[in-house]
Amino acid sequence: TTLPAGGHRRIVDSKLALLIKKLGLPVPKELSCLEDKGLLKILIVDDEAGIRQMIRWTLREGFPEAEIEEAENGLAAGWKTMKFHPDLIFLDLMMPALDGFRFCEMVRTTAELKEARIIAMSGVQGFGFEEKISQMGADDFIAKPFIVDLLKLKILAQLQIIEQRKKGSRP
Repeated sequence: TTLPAGGHRRIVDSKLALLIKKLGLPVPKELSCLEDKGLLKILIVDDEAGIRQMIRWTLREGFPEAEIEEAENGLAAGWKTMKFHPDLIFLDLMMPALDGFRFCEMVRTTAELKEARIIAMSGVQGFGFEEKISQMGADDFIAKPFIVDLLKLKILAQLQIIEQRKKGSRP
């Protein structure tokens, strides 16, 4: 909010759209385009609560207005992805029920989701996971445990691509 001359508070349109949505109310047409284009949607998929929490904290620090959802396995992530349509997905490769490889394949073969950026993560190295998931369509990879500064750099790189797409240009 800003405080203009006269002392009245004003709220930025994109923040108003977010507030209306969080309250579960229908977003007016005038604000719906801001809702779709202005808010960053991020899904964190990992079976380790501590990893999800660390990524959420890192995102909140740099992008406080982002909408963030979490899933503890690939099955829950599939449902949330179809409903939420995230711009960016953090995807653990080794999970119960549905692993990250099959989840990535599902995202890349679903028309409404294929534009989502995927940062794959794994604590297992040396088995060619990075190359395999890249071939399956992941946009980046980070080994766990990761350094927060490296995580931030990877987030920023993907967000620049997302922003370019939302503005209508291709990376």
